[in-house]
Amino acid sequence: MNQSTFGKRFGGVAAVASAAILFAACSSNTTGGSSAPGGSAAGSGAAAGSVGVTLITKTDTNPFFVAMAKGAKESADKLGIKLTTAAGKEDGDTAT
Repeated sequence: MNQSTFGKRFGGVAAVASAAILFAACSSNTTGGSSAPGGSAAGSGAAAGSVGVTLITKTDTNPFFVAMAKGAKESADKLGIKLTTAAGKEDGDTAT
């Protein structure tokens, strides 16, 4: 497996894993009941409010971060989540 393929796969896996952790944390409920209004399941997309996630990467030209953003977008679309992305203008750009 070449480095580019590895980066794309790792980026997709990292994005999905990050999304899964985020959603698990957001939908956790200590009472054991439903946390969504009207008794619907929290993860079903039936909640009254919409969920938004922002992914911030170092650059939008590095293949690793491009693959990460692509995987995050695919996951967000599948889960009905509004995804916004942002990136620095160049590697190491902390101001933007």
